[in-house]
Amino acid sequence: MAYFDQDLQDEIDGFVYDPDTFLFTAQNRASDSTRKGIEAVFDVRLGDAFALAATYTYTNAREENELGQTIEEVRRPRHTASLSADYYFGNERGNLNLNLAYSGVQLDDFYSPQIYVAERVEIDAYTVVNLAGSWKLTRSLDLTGRISNLFDREYEEVLGFVRPGRAFYAGLRGRFDF
Repeated sequence: MAYFDQDLQDEIDGFVYDPDTFLFTAQNRASDSTRKGIEAVFDVRLGDAFALAATYTYTNAREENELGQTIEEVRRPRHTASLSADYYFGNERGNLNLNLAYSGVQLDDFYSPQIYVAERVEIDAYTVVNLAGSWKLTRSLDLTGRISNLFDREYEEVLGFVRPGRAFYAGLRGRFDF
């Protein structure tokens, strides 16, 4: 278990309206933002064939708005967690991995194209499942495969930018000893 306390100074704000040009620009914020929380990690090997790992993070991210009020920071979910299970086979030449990744509710800013004023909105929590596998062909070469977003879940990490659906990957991974 770990506790963290982070203070960010001179954060860049990319949505500053410039009335001279009628455009948006970027500038450093005058106030700091903070992130405090805890992170817990648990992993265990269950014999030769199985391993489990779990993580949980609680984050309290705050910033000061233009009125001097302390508010919740955007794009920082309070709760994130993951659960990962590994199955080893073939004298550990092969591995299958199932991973569940959870991201809790978070806030983002919606900029109305009609009035150019930010409105705080909520982005839904989501859970994504990924499946991966590998097989050691030689001491230094692995055949790999992965299915990201196994159940084709539609979700957003940033408002208006839907993440890709299910994706399949295959490849070779090499290691070189020097």
